[in-house]
Amino acid sequence: MVCSFFDFPGITEPRVTALAQDESGGIWLATDEGDVAKMQKQTPAWVQQPWPRGTTVYSLKPTEQGLWVCSSNGIWKIAAQDVTHFTFPDRVTSPDIYQSIATPAGELYFATAAGVATIADDTLRLLESPVNPIKANTIYLDSKGSIWVGADKGIFSIQEGELVQMFSGSQLAEVGSITEDKQGNLYFAAFNQGLFMLQGNQTKLYTLEDGLPNEAIKSIFADAADNLWVATNRDVLKIQLPSLRQEGKFTYRTYASYNGFRGLEICDNAIIQSKDGSIWFGTTKGLTQYIPHLDRQNTKPSSVMLTDVMLYSRPTNWQELGYQMDSLTSLPKNLRLPHTQNHLSFNFHAVCLSGQDQVRYKYRLAGYEDSWSPASSRSFTTYANLLPGTYTFELIAQNNDGYWTPRPLSYTFSIVPPIWRREWFIGVLLVVIAGAILSVVHLRERNLVKMNTVLEMKVDHRTRLLERKNREKEILLQEIHHRVKNNLQIVMSMLNLQARHVPDPVAKDVMQALRSRVRSMALLHERLYRHNDLEQINLEDYFLEVCESLYAAFGISMNRIMLEMDIPEIKVDVDTAITLGLIVNELVSNTLKYAFSPEDQGMLRIVLTQHDEVQYTLTVSDNGRGLPENFYQQQQQGSSFGLRLVQSLSKKLEGHINFYNNHGTKSTLYFVLPS
Repeated sequence: MVCSFFDFPGITEPRVTALAQDESGGIWLATDEGDVAKMQKQTPAWVQQPWPRGTTVYSLKPTEQGLWVCSSNGIWKIAAQDVTHFTFPDRVTSPDIYQSIATPAGELYFATAAGVATIADDTLRLLESPVNPIKANTIYLDSKGSIWVGADKGIFSIQEGELVQMFSGSQLAEVGSITEDKQGNLYFAAFNQGLFMLQGNQTKLYTLEDGLPNEAIKSIFADAADNLWVATNRDVLKIQLPSLRQEGKFTYRTYASYNGFRGLEICDNAIIQSKDGSIWFGTTKGLTQYIPHLDRQNTKPSSVMLTDVMLYSRPTNWQELGYQMDSLTSLPKNLRLPHTQNHLSFNFHAVCLSGQDQVRYKYRLAGYEDSWSPASSRSFTTYANLLPGTYTFELIAQNNDGYWTPRPLSYTFSIVPPIWRREWFIGVLLVVIAGAILSVVHLRERNLVKMNTVLEMKVDHRTRLLERKNREKEILLQEIHHRVKNNLQIVMSMLNLQARHVPDPVAKDVMQALRSRVRSMALLHERLYRHNDLEQINLEDYFLEVCESLYAAFGISMNRIMLEMDIPEIKVDVDTAITLGLIVNELVSNTLKYAFSPEDQGMLRIVLTQHDEVQYTLTVSDNGRGLPENFYQQQQQGSSFGLRLVQSLSKKLEGHINFYNNHGTKSTLYFVLPS
């Protein structure tokens, strides 16, 4: 894969600083001591140099006219017959000349420590720079004929003989190498900043964040196989350009001493490709040749192993702790740690047949994390303060050519929870708590039952006392109503006796009216002591009894004067019933006395209408002879005692009464009953 040339006769520690290829395919090389040679059958053939010993040769350019040499002592043109030396005439000390290019028109441009120079009248002349002073590290002629300059202050271009700064917004510095791929894309190496790519009109600076392995790039070179060789301060990278251009992804292979790159540090811009496809590198320890057809990838994944498991990052004797050891892995079997031992460290190792120092590891602790760790060369890791549970440490490794272990190495262990967090303890605790809750609930229920029993006994006793008192009150009220009724009967009897001895017919009528009024009240009290309901009176039954009593008192048959009643199912208190009974008594008495002659037949109608919850209308009407002619005069004068009584009783009910003469007499009482 790699051939190295370190032993040059007569030269100790050869530092190959310049490489070039002539039109015949011959490889030229030069050193920092000024030695120049052409490779002849893998052996350098040294040529005599005209410059002083110790002159550093930075670049070589073989042409038909001769060999152009850029050095620390100016520019040299070595032809077959003569040697020409070009310097700056106005400078005592010539600045270092690093690289040169020749345009198709034959113009020569040089990258120097003082800027960009050209040859005019066999002398070197510096181009004016928009940023002074600059150090031109490299100069490059691309496939389109554009000239690019990499300097300590960015990227410049030569346009119509003038130096123009490019991409000033990128703030690049120390651009030391330029190359172009097969598709015409340009790449610029900015030391400690990254890789700058110009793709058409688009620019992109690739850094560590984009996957670039190392930003300390010294030299770059795009080969014919569409690879980008990147020389850093540590190793050499071969980056596949198609994936970088299309996906912005770095797919690369690393070359170091284990691949044969013994002279690891590549000198600035000392990379070329010969016609046979080999890549030549000028290194600090000689010349290195990369032979592509001998480069074979290591497709065998690395073998991974877990070498040690430690507690608190200290070596742990697991046998002393009572664990059985696996004879193959020397690791503890069935590792179950108490919750106080939750700080574990893992040491691991992977075996790679080539490029051991390029092995990268990824790991994760299943049960603690889901994602893998970033790829790293570190071969140990630590997990602290692990919670109780079961964990599996998984490990994979990548070999020097990027092949990962297909299946991870795994090691399972567990952290035992404390007793108060174990399932059986939690189960027992739940049972105890449930039992305690049930006991409290049961005790509470028993207490509630006892309290309810005592309360029911008290309520029952209290109810019996209230029932007995109510019964006593009912008996007392019945007795009162009975006595009132008896007293009213006595009053009626006295009125009857008195009426027998009164010769005046008017006085007899008055006594008879008084007797009927007393009778209506007596009937009410009689109903009260005969019925259990001492507070509510059924108006329909009460009105019927009052009417029957009046019919009997006046000796009138209901066949002659028919009685028609339309009373809804309404119950009222005693006071209201007495008031309504007296009103009905007066109105019915007047009808029976004055509405009909002894031979006439007629009808008496009593209607009670409910309008809402409190408003009522009582209508007493007949089809007799009607009101007398002087009725309204008597009403205004108040000469009729019965009429005054009815109006007074109406006011007691918060109502009023109207009388109408319409085919008989019609009396309408509007009143209000409390809800």
